[in-house]
Amino acid sequence: MDVIPATPPIGAGFDAVSEIARRRAQGWFTFARVFGPPSPGWVADLRGGLVRQYLETAIGWRKGELSEFGTPILTLGVFERSSRRRTVELDCDRLTTAFGELAPVACFEAAANACELLHRLCIDEAAAWASEALLEARDLRLRQSRELRGELGEMLNVACTELVARKPRQPYLALGQLAGVWVERERAGSSFAGGT
Repeated sequence: MDVIPATPPIGAGFDAVSEIARRRAQGWFTFARVFGPPSPGWVADLRGGLVRQYLETAIGWRKGELSEFGTPILTLGVFERSSRRRTVELDCDRLTTAFGELAPVACFEAAANACELLHRLCIDEAAAWASEALLEARDLRLRQSRELRGELGEMLNVACTELVARKPRQPYLALGQLAGVWVERERAGSSFAGGT
């Protein structure tokens, strides 16, 4: 049984493909925040379960691939529940310290920028599919694929590997593991409904 419930896209055809692009955009947005210094808003989202929910939504359409994301998602849930015993300020301080212990890693800033780029491309792709601008949508998806299979994708892979290899405190270890699986799946091209 998967920890993350499978949530296939609603609708069919271009509506479904547009929804998948929106979900992928949400995933890239979330990982851009992981690779940047923690803001109070991000810490609040993490403590309140929004980061986990965003990732579950972003990942949920990947039927058959969900088990790889399960353990780190459960770890985020543990962090959320345990945060009730701590103040937001304490978590901000702890996460800022934890992120600082990871630095200086130049590839993290580059990874955050790459995730932001892919987020914007996915947003544009979703809009193109929704408006049935098929050539534009296809070109945007192909650009993402080229970026992920090229230097940008390799740099993201290195950043994810580096984050996990440094064995950071939770929740950074879980977030790094999730980012690693996400990037691997995205680089493999499983970004269309039914893809593997």
